[in-house]
Amino acid sequence: MYGAYQLKYTPNATETLAGANLDVKKRVSLSTTGAAMDLYKNVSERLLHVNCWNELSGTGGKQYRLFDKNGTIKIGKAEEGDFIRFDLPVPHLNGAQRYDWVKIERILNVKFGDKDSVAIRVQPAQNPTEGESEENFTGPTTNTFIAERIGNTVTVAIYPRHEQTDVIEANGFYGRLYNFLAEVIGWRRVSETQWNKLADGLLSGE
Repeated sequence: MYGAYQLKYTPNATETLAGANLDVKKRVSLSTTGAAMDLYKNVSERLLHVNCWNELSGTGGKQYRLFDKNGTIKIGKAEEGDFIRFDLPVPHLNGAQRYDWVKIERILNVKFGDKDSVAIRVQPAQNPTEGESEENFTGPTTNTFIAERIGNTVTVAIYPRHEQTDVIEANGFYGRLYNFLAEVIGWRRVSETQWNKLADGLLSGE
């Protein structure tokens, strides 16, 4: 049953196209369904309050930041059309800070029988604080965050799909090579660690 929900949220979840593909899943089974329902309620609330992801993942600071559709910092629950800014600590040749932006394209709540779930699916986006752009981000790159309860088991899953890295322009062959290695190796190592910490934090609330 979990696979059916996974595919409903992320149609490309079983594909392995170019780019990074991860399956991050954390689950806990409770002694009663009632206890699982209480935990799921808390987990789903944490999932929708993006700004609290920093403390949950142990990063502190502002690694995750929610913005509204106009590019203004937002307090409260995430909604479709909002943006999330990720501060990824990947090394760069010029020492520049790396921010990635995604747009929340869909938030889906499902309740069916003894199952509850909520999912947030995002796609890469331009920086909304820099005005409008004609760039189109409708490719296969997505990231889906899911909280789900089936019976007395609560699961948090994160599915980055087809993540691509850009080679930052630098002077000379060695500069470009450095950036390429830092981006590809650093991004994948950091993102896997990052998503595992976030999934643990969402589930435990610690």
